[in-house]
Amino acid sequence: MSRSYKKHPYAKDKTNKCMKKLSNKKIRQKLKNPEEELQHNSYKKVFQSWNICDYKFFSTWEQFWNFSINLWERFDKNKGVPFPDEKKEYARWRKWYKQK
Repeated sequence: MSRSYKKHPYAKDKTNKCMKKLSNKKIRQKLKNPEEELQHNSYKKVFQSWNICDYKFFSTWEQFWNFSINLWERFDKNKGVPFPDEKKEYARWRKWYKQK
């Protein structure tokens, strides 16, 4: 099987992935119970929707590189941290934004 890459460079928030799974599980359990009926938008009342965070970050390599340089200039330059290595930053960008 060949390796594939994302067509549009983006990264998802992976920290709250479990909250989305938990909400889907609760809704499926409610649907299995024949005594309870979820009509129209009542599924929203089963689980608090503000606990679910499903958003994406879009970034090209140039935007990511400029952002990492700006972060270095703002916070790390005065601390003596060396200038960010372009190869390491590119590998980090590919890991989060390009590879599946």
